[in-house]
Amino acid sequence: MKTFFKHFTITLALCTLLLSCKSDDDQPVVQFEFGEITLSTPTTDETLFRIDGELSWDAFESNESFSYDIYIGFDDDTMSKIASVTTTSYTIETPLEIGAIHKWKVTANNGVKDIATSTIRAFTTEHITPRLLTDNTAFPKRAYSTTVAFNGKLWVIGGQNEAGDPLGDIWSSSDGIDWVLAQDTPLFGAIDRHYAIVFKNKLWIYGGIRGGNISRSIYSSDDGINWTEEIEITPFNQYNNMTMTVFNNKLWRIAAYNSNIADPSNERHIYSSTDGLNWTLETENHGFDFKYGMAVSNLNNTLYGVLEKGDPSNRSVTIRTSTDGVTWNELSNNTTINFSYNPTLTVLNNRLNIVSGSNLTNYYQSSNGIDWELATNRSAITGKLKYAFASLNGKLYAVAGGSSLGLANNSVWNLN
Repeated sequence: MKTFFKHFTITLALCTLLLSCKSDDDQPVVQFEFGEITLSTPTTDETLFRIDGELSWDAFESNESFSYDIYIGFDDDTMSKIASVTTTSYTIETPLEIGAIHKWKVTANNGVKDIATSTIRAFTTEHITPRLLTDNTAFPKRAYSTTVAFNGKLWVIGGQNEAGDPLGDIWSSSDGIDWVLAQDTPLFGAIDRHYAIVFKNKLWIYGGIRGGNISRSIYSSDDGINWTEEIEITPFNQYNNMTMTVFNNKLWRIAAYNSNIADPSNERHIYSSTDGLNWTLETENHGFDFKYGMAVSNLNNTLYGVLEKGDPSNRSVTIRTSTDGVTWNELSNNTTINFSYNPTLTVLNNRLNIVSGSNLTNYYQSSNGIDWELATNRSAITGKLKYAFASLNGKLYAVAGGSSLGLANNSVWNLN
């Protein structure tokens, strides 16, 4: 009898187990469906996206609570989460690297795992990012001054005040915001429309107007504060629209204005110097269409010269190059660049950057001097103020003091 009940109990347990398994097998299997998020802006391969721009995407629908995680990086495998939000947009708080290709994606996370993701999308950031540092520096408003980077600081020298009176002061700053009066009685006195340039670890001043006359004196300084008037004088006279550069261990004077109405004139003469004091006439004609006003910069051991003809009805731009500083060959005659007379040409991130001249404030960039494109979609620098430009520690500054008395100012911008 005991044996019967034992076998009966075992049989009953097996039947129960089998029925239980059958019941489980009959239940439908719930499949987890991974959701998809659609990105909105920036669009695929968008260029000139702001380094502090807004990212956006379409809303994802789900029955459970979740947040959006935003990822950005330089390639698909190394993106980092920069924010977690519940909205469908995010304004970048830490500015991205300029002129770089970035990857981004968005995921929906329920606190345990991702329940949806977007595809990975690429975009390129802008190359120039105008940002006002100050609209009222410590130094007085001025025009016709010069700005240069030297010994880890920006230096603003001379110029004219709003009334047109020449100024004889020197100001310095390490950040473009806080300025210190470095010298209020420099050796050269009040001076305007001059040129300052760094060469052989010294700061040099050439040309300009002193005491109502065109100056041919040469001044040099080891510290920007104490100056020496050199015995030598320049073989050229110049004031305003001067083009000078350092190239192949020489200081070059490419062109300058001195009110000579003839063409050709000595305004076209190219001079070079190995010491900043003694000059050699290299050629009597630089070869550009116009006598002066070109911008010159060095990219990969080649000098690039950019000159717009100054005719509002014809915005054609001539690009010339030189590998010796003397012979300038035409690289292109470009009609797609829209900028005005007397531009600024700089090199940033191994690219040529044009800041438009007297009447326009567009920004263009090129890696070869032939193919140019806008460097940003941002609005230009305020109004049509004139600025002097200088690069310090990889940053490009626009500092008050450009070539227009009616637009004297004392504001400072950072462009990158």
